[in-house]
Amino acid sequence: LTKRFIDRRTSVLMKRLRENAMLEAEISDTGEVSVEGHHVGQLAGFRFTPDATATGPDAKAAAGAAAKALATEIERRSARLNAAPNSDIVLASDGALRWLGEPVAKVTGTTNALRPRIVLLADEQLSGTARDTVQHRLERWLTHHIATLLKPLVEMSADQTLPGLARGVAFRLVENLGIMDRREIHSEIQALDQEMRAALRRHGVRFGAYHIFVPALLKPAPASLLCLLWGIKQSDTDIAGLVEVPQMSAAGRTSFPANPEITPDVYKLCGFRILGEKAVRIDILERLADLIRPALAWRPQSETPAPEGAVDGRSFIVTPAMLSILGATHHDMEQVLKGLGYRGEVLPEADVLARLPKRETPAAAPSADTGQTAQQEGALQTVPPTEAASGEQELVVDDQTSEAVEVSADLAASPEPKTMTLWRSGRTANQRDRRDDKGQVEKGQAANARNRHSRNAKSGDNRTRDGNQPGKRNDRQKTGSDRAQENRQDKTGSRPQRSARPERPLDPDSPFAKLAQLKASLEGRND
Repeated sequence: LTKRFIDRRTSVLMKRLRENAMLEAEISDTGEVSVEGHHVGQLAGFRFTPDATATGPDAKAAAGAAAKALATEIERRSARLNAAPNSDIVLASDGALRWLGEPVAKVTGTTNALRPRIVLLADEQLSGTARDTVQHRLERWLTHHIATLLKPLVEMSADQTLPGLARGVAFRLVENLGIMDRREIHSEIQALDQEMRAALRRHGVRFGAYHIFVPALLKPAPASLLCLLWGIKQSDTDIAGLVEVPQMSAAGRTSFPANPEITPDVYKLCGFRILGEKAVRIDILERLADLIRPALAWRPQSETPAPEGAVDGRSFIVTPAMLSILGATHHDMEQVLKGLGYRGEVLPEADVLARLPKRETPAAAPSADTGQTAQQEGALQTVPPTEAASGEQELVVDDQTSEAVEVSADLAASPEPKTMTLWRSGRTANQRDRRDDKGQVEKGQAANARNRHSRNAKSGDNRTRDGNQPGKRNDRQKTGSDRAQENRQDKTGSRPQRSARPERPLDPDSPFAKLAQLKASLEGRND
């Protein structure tokens, strides 16, 4: 009954109070606070949490005794924190600053994501000089932490030597935490000269084909900090993806299926861009641009060898190297290229292969038609084209009707023709078309002016006083429709004539080539 109904801690504390003795409080290394050997609460960082089970008149006395010990301990802890190395302090994923694993402050957002504010998590016992010491120490640590991991952004925002236009680009780049779509600041980038670009490159800025970004910020540690600071600015560190996406980046993934529940802003902070159903790292997209650029810049008239994927200087095809760096399938690549602004044109595979430069044409693989013809060797025997030309072939047939039936069966059994996609830059093609149209208009206007000038000069020399040409009757004056017709003829004559496209060679493995061989053999038999 004594153990059940009498609290030993209460009885001991009440006895010490009746004796008017000073209660002794102790704080262990783990922060456990005890009075006269009995647990009364827990000290975590600079905040004391009393024991919830302590009630009655002894609780106030125990709290008073603990408060005296806490005042001394908290002041001692503030001095220890001020002298602690930076490695003892961490910024947790929930936005809390922890010292030796215990929360001591909370980081809150401001208008500038790179300059958050610190709110101490401390009781009233931390006051005066000790409180200021802790506040300044944590602010110094956070400033140093951001300046170390996000050095390019911090230095770029503080650089007063940047020229005016370059400073504007730097401001927008810092505001967007180091990554921007090039189309968003296309006009500003075009206005930069080489000196301005060099000044930005000194801060690690890269001018890519699709993005303006700082490659150093794509590393896992800076990317994680950027995500956290962005979440702190949004006043929500529990946004989906703030932890998962940096982990994917730390694992070395260059592309992976995108989670529709995660906002694209989170992927962008970690250096990824959503294209279709995949998230692709932006530096990998720039490597893809390095493969596409030579294929579009090459011209058939050039003496240099055609790069891989080049077709006619205006379009390109997807190559194994492009698929490899993205780790994507043809379906994924189609979505990626469309997201980047390229336009695809689906054509028969034979037409695409015919357009490829000769040195780029792959060796013709055995087609399905060849396999089927071999299986039907008893019905129809085919020979190489060289033998057909020399007249040495022997074709065993009953009559022309059976020939046509067998060839039709062969064509019906052949599979559907394969297709390939030609890709071209939509924006570049539009700009080229506008330039061509403008040039044609200017040429036509110049030709019209020259023609009018020559006609006026000739008529002025040959006309008589009455305005008529000698030896000719006065013709009717030309109407507006006649002049419009002449202008149209002048414009038509000023346009350059396009050369006829060369005839493409016939694929020897195609069904049409077989029909041609059959026709030649029948004509030879009739002769």
